[in-house]
Amino acid sequence: MFSIQKKGHTEYSLFIHNNLYRNEFYKFFIQNNFLPFGFINNLTNELVFHAEKVCLLKDCIKDCIKDYNKNESYCLHMIQSLSYQIKYFEKKGLTFLGFNIQDILVINDTQFFIAETSFVRPIHSSFIHLLVPYEKPYFSSPEIINATCLPSKIHYKSCYYSLGTLVVFVILNEYLLKANEVLTLEMIKSKLKPIYLSKMYWFLLRCLTEKVENRIILFV
Repeated sequence: MFSIQKKGHTEYSLFIHNNLYRNEFYKFFIQNNFLPFGFINNLTNELVFHAEKVCLLKDCIKDCIKDYNKNESYCLHMIQSLSYQIKYFEKKGLTFLGFNIQDILVINDTQFFIAETSFVRPIHSSFIHLLVPYEKPYFSSPEIINATCLPSKIHYKSCYYSLGTLVVFVILNEYLLKANEVLTLEMIKSKLKPIYLSKMYWFLLRCLTEKVENRIILFV
């Protein structure tokens, strides 16, 4: 859980309630210069930064899904930001079970960040180990859906599928995991017909391929 507050005309504070990965998230934001003039208030454990506009993705998604061509650059910024964050945390030995749309912070309509730590899990030899009951994210993967018993072991690239389902939802207003149904790749291709053979199309197929080990995050 996290809280965002407006402190002044352009000053905001972010507080991540769960202290398990709080410092890792704060370091990510500051070390990569993603949040202008960002610093940690050691008295309140808040991350203070400046921005012209701050919102949650769930609150600003409506304009994006109305017209994909008009908002393509918006979606590309989202892919770039979230892909970078996923890769950054992989280098730290961490990954995500998936995402909820209310967990993504949008800064100045150009930077997108996962601000919720509850879906973060450590990676052990390319896998995450699910040992206790857990909340399943809305944007997840076939591996998460099919993990019906504990303990379970899931490849760290499972979250690439989660990213793909989120992007499809934003650009096409299409949720790929309705009723926890796992679509075949051919069924997914059918859903992606409006963007057929575009760079976005190929990016999504790389994320949503059925064999988890073969998934990659690459937009070219």
